[in-house]
Amino acid sequence: MVSVRTESDALACLAELGIDAAGLAIEVAADGGKVVVESFTCGRCDGKGHLGRGVSDVPWGVCYRCGNGPNRSGIRRTALIEFARKARAAAARRNKAAAKREAIAAARVERRLEGERRWCEEHGYGRVTFAERDAKRAAEWAARDAKKVHVGVVGERSVFTATVKAIPSWDSAYGTVYMVIMEDAAGNSLVWKTGSPGNTFEVGATVTFKATVKEHGDYKGVDRTLVTRVKAEPVAAPMEEAA
Repeated sequence: MVSVRTESDALACLAELGIDAAGLAIEVAADGGKVVVESFTCGRCDGKGHLGRGVSDVPWGVCYRCGNGPNRSGIRRTALIEFARKARAAAARRNKAAAKREAIAAARVERRLEGERRWCEEHGYGRVTFAERDAKRAAEWAARDAKKVHVGVVGERSVFTATVKAIPSWDSAYGTVYMVIMEDAAGNSLVWKTGSPGNTFEVGATVTFKATVKEHGDYKGVDRTLVTRVKAEPVAAPMEEAA
């Protein structure tokens, strides 16, 4: 520790102890010792001694922290050694409280993650968190989408067999528009926009249909084939077994 002889020595001493000396003044006491001089103000009432003013602008509610007494505001002189001891003790308490808060937060996060792992394990995803499950699912979807290609020839009419995955709809100036989103056996996407998909095209149904390829487009970088003039093909009935 540096030898304390002047004010700058005292400030250097506080800095060496890890104490913020900004705004502090050092003076020499009658016995020659160094004293830290600091101004203070009650943090609750800001030195006013009361909590507010009423309608008539008369102070009311004596501050319960300073009691409108000597601790309201003023100048405090503390011996350098005592000031350093209190400051270091306060810093130790703050660090301990901060470490406790961090430990509580970490334990809370771990409990949440453990709950996610149990849920995923119970629902067949393995012992993973939601973030890990979503990342794995996104990677699988990306790998699947990378294999999608266009089918058919633009402008030509062909027969397709695909499974209906979803049928979102929205209202337009011409009525309700349905978007029939389908996938064939190879996972390629086919999309049909229509005003009425009919009863044959229902979510989950596998349909064989004849359609004209309107466009080879893409959605978010994934190839998809837009079809039009869709007509479901009749499915041949199975032959009856001979009696």
